[in-house]
Amino acid sequence: MRRPALYTTNVVDHSQKSQPVSYGDVIGATFGYKYSPLTDQITEEFLFHDADYDRNFDFAEAVKGFEPYARYLVDAKNQEHFDFLKGNLQRNLERRDILERGSFLQSVAGEVLDPLNIGFGLWALPKLGLLVRPGATAGQAAFISAKAGAAAGAASEALRAPFDPLATSSEVALNIGSSALFGGAIGGVVAGGANFVKSRIGLKRGEDQFDEVTLADESLPDDVDGVKINYNSDHETGEAVFFDGEKIQVSNALLED
Repeated sequence: MRRPALYTTNVVDHSQKSQPVSYGDVIGATFGYKYSPLTDQITEEFLFHDADYDRNFDFAEAVKGFEPYARYLVDAKNQEHFDFLKGNLQRNLERRDILERGSFLQSVAGEVLDPLNIGFGLWALPKLGLLVRPGATAGQAAFISAKAGAAAGAASEALRAPFDPLATSSEVALNIGSSALFGGAIGGVVAGGANFVKSRIGLKRGEDQFDEVTLADESLPDDVDGVKINYNSDHETGEAVFFDGEKIQVSNALLED
């Protein structure tokens, strides 16, 4: 989930590379990375749509130090417009630098709190069976969550990439793929944990039910075809067993009676 490093000569202060970043920094940079290009585009349209071109504006002089991004900045109509675009570009690069320096757990925190990921996660949750039906297996949950993650990633890139001057096709593909893997991992872990808890609860109930049944002498036969039965509890499986060279399993119907 870290963003690829880009050429940033004279734009990002490389002395900050060794400085640690906080969870707040990474979460804020994650939100800005995903949503600021769209909001910047809307703001630019509102402020400069009808702005006049300044024939005296020296673009060649203004772009010095930002030559790698001249294609984006060349649309500036005047010095004020140029400064607006350059400020957006600098903040974009600074956010990417923070994301590059952030730890894995900090990146996960940013992704988990992303509104799009939350929305698609809530959509996938009932399909995992955690709310409305018996739980899916970890593999099924991972597949469902991976699809939700890919959808969230595609939606996020649709909002970001067309308006981000630094976006590349490989970056878009990487982000969508990372979202799918992240969603799949979360779904598999959550469903696997939920199913483990449910299985332990079910096993305990089975043991309790067997103990209740064995207290009622009239509920189970004393022998089968003349072979005396010794009832006992197998605490690994919750089965009723007898020992005469083999194990038998008491049916659910008999237990319910």
